[in-house]
Amino acid sequence: MTLSHGTAPPEIGTRGPEGIRCAWDEDVCDRTAEHVLAFRGADTLVLCPRHDAAKLAWLLDLHMPDCDGGLREHIATYGPIAAPIAVPRDEPSDPEA
Repeated sequence: MTLSHGTAPPEIGTRGPEGIRCAWDEDVCDRTAEHVLAFRGADTLVLCPRHDAAKLAWLLDLHMPDCDGGLREHIATYGPIAAPIAVPRDEPSDPEA
């Protein structure tokens, strides 16, 4: 059996007929990835719009309420693959200012 994206796993740079495949890891998704979501010190995901929204919803609704770090401490880059948006880290406050 040959998968639509060939024999390699769907990673950045592995292109199918429609482009880069969605890297959703909860289930099989054969949709074209249009968004990038890079976590600081962890994975960079390329996702279809549906799974990009689902991953962000998980982060905001389930992870963030119990986490000490802010959103800027989690996400390094997000947005469309063609024009990703870099998220600067929060600047540490100056206690002498």
